[in-house]
Amino acid sequence: MVDDGSTDGTAAVVQEFAARDARIKYVFQENSRLGKARNTGIAHATGPLIAFLDSDDLWVERKLEVQLKAMAENNADVVFSNAYVFTDEDPAGETEMLRSSVGRLSGPDFFDSLVRQPQIPVLTVLAKKTALAPFEEAKPYHGCEDYDLWIRMAKAGCVFYGMDARLARYRRHGTAMTATASNVFKPMLLVVRKHIDDTRLSELEKRKRLTGLYRELIAALIDEGKTLEQVKAAKPIRDYDARYGSNKKWTGDMFLEAVYRSLKEH
Repeated sequence: MVDDGSTDGTAAVVQEFAARDARIKYVFQENSRLGKARNTGIAHATGPLIAFLDSDDLWVERKLEVQLKAMAENNADVVFSNAYVFTDEDPAGETEMLRSSVGRLSGPDFFDSLVRQPQIPVLTVLAKKTALAPFEEAKPYHGCEDYDLWIRMAKAGCVFYGMDARLARYRRHGTAMTATASNVFKPMLLVVRKHIDDTRLSELEKRKRLTGLYRELIAALIDEGKTLEQVKAAKPIRDYDARYGSNKKWTGDMFLEAVYRSLKEH
């Protein structure tokens, strides 16, 4: 277990379990965010398989057993699944899901597909340690360092297998980084821009993916009242359009007008 700078009683609780079970290891590091915490955990792991579980999420019973069988049957480097979403107000809630792809996935097709859309909930992953590359630790990637890693692994030729089963439970709460939408779209844009030119997507498909993300980000910034950031986020839409041109009136300018109107309102 990697303790990423907790200030509560985590250390005492984990060390009590570790004293009774030699398989449990406790590693403390100063708060350095998810990328470094996961890399630290991988570095200290001695087994051939790696799975990820953040402190506020849960696995269902027999998750690892079921995935280990699927990994062997499909000769996969990474196995993942769907997951339930629950809240503290409804801990038993099982009506909402994090959805993932299903089946054996690899090669350029899956690389392109991942750049188009995230499809692998990190809390559901079981991976061969030898197949894993390091997570990105830079602060701007925080929240999407796993998305970046799956894309890099797909590009390198790793074989993924997605299970239709719901093998984990993701906790949604107001204090999470993902509760602020712009904190999700900023690093996601960074990851997509990093990889999209290496895909086989057409220029139209690239434009749709990037401008779609910019729209999502700007809409989130408007909703959050972050007016200065709205302008910074809106500019690349026009720049990208100028780079690739357009044979008809594009709605990007119309969207910018909405951004500027919102600036006057704040």
